[in-house]
Amino acid sequence: MKAIFQFSDYNVLEIQYKLNPVFEEDEASLSPGFSFDLEFSEEEDEALIYLGLELGDADLQVNSFYLNVKIAGNFIFRSEDEELVHEQKIEYCKINGVAILYPYLRALVSDITSKGSEQPIILPTMNVVEMLRRNEMNKKNNQE
Repeated sequence: MKAIFQFSDYNVLEIQYKLNPVFEEDEASLSPGFSFDLEFSEEEDEALIYLGLELGDADLQVNSFYLNVKIAGNFIFRSEDEELVHEQKIEYCKINGVAILYPYLRALVSDITSKGSEQPIILPTMNVVEMLRRNEMNKKNNQE
């Protein structure tokens, strides 16, 4: 039996890291901004999941650093037993796809930030479903 949803590969699409070593701050209070996007192939047998993170201040006025990273994961739908509808594929991508990609994003952030003179940033493990739910709620609130 083959898995219905298979991870194929991932790519790093964007990395931006800025550091202001003379910026003095007592203690940084950072709230990461996550982004999620999804594209399907024409036949909907493949999906490209984009996962991003923005952390810090791009102008280096509020924090001593800025980090913006984006990765994309390639996933394949293979189903010999049952046909998945579009909404089911979206759920697989949102829950399973992001759960698979998040450790890659987390490792990338730790690796990039460990190369500077600051302490490396180690993102916590998290409940992906809850993260996406909060992200969608924030988007809705900002649109109103």
